[in-house]
Amino acid sequence: MSSHSFIPPSGSIVEFISDKDIQSAMVIDNSGGKARILLASKKELKIPPTRIMSWSGPQYPQNQSRIESAGKVEQHETRRRALRDDIDTCDLWEITGGEVRDGTPEWFSALLWDSPDPDAIAAMARALMNDRLRFKFLAGRFEILSHEEVETRLKALKAEEERQAYANEGQKLFRNLWNSYQSGAIMHSPSPESPESSPFADLIREKIGISPPCGDKKRETLWNLARKGLPELEKIPAALARAWGIVPWHWNPHLGLTGYFWGDQWWKKWNEQVNELYSRISEECIENSDSAGNSTVPLVSIDSHTTRDLDDAVWTEELSDGSFRAIIALARPDLHWPFGSDLDQTVMSRASSVYLPEGTSHMLPEILAADSFSLKQGQVRPSLIIEATTDSSGVLSSTSITTGFVCVNANMTYEQVEEIIEERKDAEAHETAHSLKSAAKLAEILRTQRVKAGAAIFDKDECRLTLSGEGPSTRASLNPLPKTPKAEILVSEMMILANRCVAKWASDNEIPLIYRTQEIAVPEDFAGVWTEPLEIYRRVRILTSTLLEVEPRRHTSLGLDAYCTVTSPIRRYSDLMNMAQMTYSLNEGKPRWNRDELKKILMQVTDCMSASGKIQKWGDRYWKLVLISQNMEQSWTGIILDSNQYFSTIAIPELQMNVRAQAGTIQDEAGPGTSVEVLFSKVDPLFEEFRVGSVRPSNRL
Repeated sequence: MSSHSFIPPSGSIVEFISDKDIQSAMVIDNSGGKARILLASKKELKIPPTRIMSWSGPQYPQNQSRIESAGKVEQHETRRRALRDDIDTCDLWEITGGEVRDGTPEWFSALLWDSPDPDAIAAMARALMNDRLRFKFLAGRFEILSHEEVETRLKALKAEEERQAYANEGQKLFRNLWNSYQSGAIMHSPSPESPESSPFADLIREKIGISPPCGDKKRETLWNLARKGLPELEKIPAALARAWGIVPWHWNPHLGLTGYFWGDQWWKKWNEQVNELYSRISEECIENSDSAGNSTVPLVSIDSHTTRDLDDAVWTEELSDGSFRAIIALARPDLHWPFGSDLDQTVMSRASSVYLPEGTSHMLPEILAADSFSLKQGQVRPSLIIEATTDSSGVLSSTSITTGFVCVNANMTYEQVEEIIEERKDAEAHETAHSLKSAAKLAEILRTQRVKAGAAIFDKDECRLTLSGEGPSTRASLNPLPKTPKAEILVSEMMILANRCVAKWASDNEIPLIYRTQEIAVPEDFAGVWTEPLEIYRRVRILTSTLLEVEPRRHTSLGLDAYCTVTSPIRRYSDLMNMAQMTYSLNEGKPRWNRDELKKILMQVTDCMSASGKIQKWGDRYWKLVLISQNMEQSWTGIILDSNQYFSTIAIPELQMNVRAQAGTIQDEAGPGTSVEVLFSKVDPLFEEFRVGSVRPSNRL
């Protein structure tokens, strides 16, 4: 810019910078501290004197017409551009380099012309300003850069050109990948390079978390340049990765974001340690086979037919006075577990097993979770054994907790147990029938007792999503599960009973454990067994998330004063810690961790459980959205839960999900409890985007 604030007289040809380019103009008024100038286009501007370059001229009479003045400006502009294009600034730099440090446009012009006129001076200034490699403009003068400075700038210029070329290539590639994703297909050849060798693939891998970030700010800049023009959405890298085949098409992006390795290969670096543990457990099971096999208690595990990590089994009897005796045997993965090792830290970071339609990823190595610690029928396994007695009304009267080895009599499904409880077919003849019927009776009593104590039980029909096909062609199907209400209540209440017993035992023995708490105030009509979506919604919205704490507090929705979980030690790290704390205390007479140590570990465990929970939650919702996207012509029966002037919240029981519909999409005014048909107009499962297209009253019964 100019180094002065002087405005040349009216009629003078001046130059100023506009959009990084120098333009000619004529001063038509210089009063008021600003210059009013006329361009060749006949457009007028008002600019401060600091925008006017230090060279000017010639000056024309002020009595010219506007058209004549604009014509003069155009003549000078044309000549100056022509002169500028003939100037070889490289030769000028070679001639002047080393002799002087800087010079004015007039001085440089005199090197080429004997008597340079204003057009020649202006042309020289333009040429020098364009050559930013060799000259630097400052305060009306041009500094002549040294060979070293030019070399440095050359390298920087080359790097910038390469960076821009790289960015252009990336933009083209990413745009093709994005288009491919939107069309629902894998792009096998978006560039000459395969994703195995392409630096762009490396960038994508870093962004989705399957490669560690290098922390290089330049790479972040390159990523931002390459993705320019794409929507500003969080999961864009995952979409690009899918379209290039870097990850499977239906890959869960939270796996990368949380560092959770899917499948069963993650533990192979500790193969020797895991196999030693497996062998040690196997040997101890063989050594204790006689004592476990002589048990007269026919334990039964109850799970879905696909479950392989069996971590609990039960037996119950009703005594002559109407009281009950129940035994719950729990798997013991804490036995010889290497707490504090790298393997343990990795398992802690996984925090829980993840169960999704595409498969299961166990928290523990599968050889342990589904074999050596799993309570498989006819196999001796280490166990934590909880024995509880209650009176006829379900009030807990005594608790005994021991460690030992058990041999489960039968691995049964919910359907099989339901048949026994309901006395269907020949189920009555099963050797566990008496125990299971007693357990079902006790479970109903315990459930009623909890409701009286303030529990809210939400009873929903569950469905199972199944998948067929591969990649983008994968199809999702919704299959209703057989109704097994009594078997489900049996399992639920027996596990709650076991966890209640553990909480009581810990309190009686002053052993710190991890408690699940939910201490909140609720209205009087909160408690009950709720099955209708509207009733469930009105109560769930009152609740807060449960917390993990080392201090016992009330769990409101369960109706319990204290509750800590130990019944899923194969599947949840917090349960594994509780079990380890208990068994250590039983065997050593003192806890493994004191309260402060437990609290410190719990902070890390809580974060890890939150991360794995996101994988589970996102995956569950994702496949439901996939199902909807593959059936866009289908309407879904829903129940309006809440309405305001902007939108309505609608439950779709079949999908076990709630959606929001804008007020304008609802055809008739309908309030909470109204049955409606919901039709979606847009669904993108990866980005969790969906739009309700229309909502109309339902005619279905």
